Amino acid sequence: MESGWSETVQLELLLGMGLLWWVVESVYPLQPRPTRRAQIYKFNLALTALVLVINFILAGVIFWLLRMAQDLHWGMLSWLGFSGWGAALLGICGLDGCAYLAHVTMHRNGLGWRCHQLHHSETHVDVTTALRQHPGETLIRVGFQIGGGVILGVSPGVFVGYVTLSALQAQFEHANFLLPEPVDRILRWVWVTPNMHKLHHATLENQDHSNYANLFSMWDRLGRTFRPSSGLESVVYGTVPARPQQPPISWWEVWKI
Repeated sequence: MESGWSETVQLELLLGMGLLWWVVESVYPLQPRPTRRAQIYKFNLALTALVLVINFILAGVIFWLLRMAQDLHWGMLSWLGFSGWGAALLGICGLDGCAYLAHVTMHRNGLGWRCHQLHHSETHVDVTTALRQHPGETLIRVGFQIGGGVILGVSPGVFVGYVTLSALQAQFEHANFLLPEPVDRILRWVWVTPNMHKLHHATLENQDHSNYANLFSMWDRLGRTFRPSSGLESVVYGTVPARPQQPPISWWEVWKI
């Protein structure tokens, strides 16, 4: 692997951070942990194992495509003359924009939603919800990432760095704890916070159709899908029968929070 990270180090990092957030949500929970939650843990972990197998199978194809694009000097970053840290930062930002588009697509496309609704079927959102992903959702997300990676011309190392950061972020934003509002208000100007993402899992349709961003909150602001979070202690999670597309809120409402 060209990222400088071994698969073992990445796995240890993800397991360590997942355990940390599990401890945090156990000590400082946003909502009480339901009884018999251990059964859900087992199901979510089983899905994770399946997703890891799919990612392992696809890894060779992904790296081959990215290396070929670099060898041919293909990609917007190369054409615009970016290299080093500049190319890495712009590559991560671009891949995150692709993740936003993939997420919106899965909510507004019938086939995509049939895969993604497994993730939204959780009625108690915690750190293990980040692991609850249908294999079809994995293929959709990877497809957008590969397309974005080739178009941008990101290096395999940057791609692995983004995927690892994305996995860590998924644990953080799903963890069952509440950031203090002053901290959240500052952080969400740039980053997707747990408070911000919890609203995305609410059953109310106008809330469920918001806050799609993965790492950077600017994508929701640019896409006019950002909504501030409140009353999360009593929010109800889960799927709803229908998902009509909601009209975007005003530009002023998007950027004033």
